[in-house]
Amino acid sequence: MIVDKERLPLRWMLTFGLLPSAVKVLYYRWRGARIGRGVKLGLGSVILASEAIEIGDNSTLGMFTAIDAARVRIGKRTAIRSFVLVEAAGVDIGDDGGISETVLIRTFVTNP
Repeated sequence: MIVDKERLPLRWMLTFGLLPSAVKVLYYRWRGARIGRGVKLGLGSVILASEAIEIGDNSTLGMFTAIDAARVRIGKRTAIRSFVLVEAAGVDIGDDGGISETVLIRTFVTNP
């Protein structure tokens, strides 16, 4: 069955995403995420992961960035700029990586 879901998690971005970075980091850690020191989650940014979140030291997510994946791993000193949407089964970005502004990354899985 193909489920048509919301393309952009606006509800999350305009509620939880508007919280200060430190509050979001504490919430994700409380939910079991492994988040390093100095991580900054920009205004409106959210990570929706059903399995695991791991973010290395000194990484940043820019304003209004959304990552929707089962597993998210972001390495150390990685910068994901503003207005980025990533939808995939899994996201794995290594150390010192980056994604520029206004990027859309989506994978599609179709059932036969």
